[in-house]
Amino acid sequence: MRIIHLEETTSTNDYVKKQREKLETPSLVQADYQTEGRGRRGRTWNSERGKNFLATIFFKDDPGPFHSLVLASLTILETLRHFGVHAHVKLPNDIVTERGKIAGILVERLAGREPATAIGIGLNVNEVFQDSTRVSIRTETSAKHDVARVRDILADRF
Repeated sequence: MRIIHLEETTSTNDYVKKQREKLETPSLVQADYQTEGRGRRGRTWNSERGKNFLATIFFKDDPGPFHSLVLASLTILETLRHFGVHAHVKLPNDIVTERGKIAGILVERLAGREPATAIGIGLNVNEVFQDSTRVSIRTETSAKHDVARVRDILADRF
């Protein structure tokens, strides 16, 4: 899997849409910061710069939204288990622990000459939240984690 790292972008899904003809398949596009990160139904996904895993995995085929969601969910759950975090899927697109939401998934089918899929993943790694509805790997394990290491483990499991 080719990994592309960006310091900042509007959203990694937007980047993939604009660059899809140039991207290898599969590719993982990761950003330290998204100025317009989003989730389902136009909801925003806000994150402190460099503290979380914000990425899109791109495929030049279309396994369909359900299969893409299942693949992403299982990959995230397995990655979290690597760090000792126990979580489960909250349909339709969230990953939660007993204490709160730790990740979200946004699957987008990309129209064009050939179908393609963008699987956006927001995984809270080191951010400490003031509200009680969100958690991170850090708050679940009481330790800071290298976001690049989280990315590499997730990419290996994909």
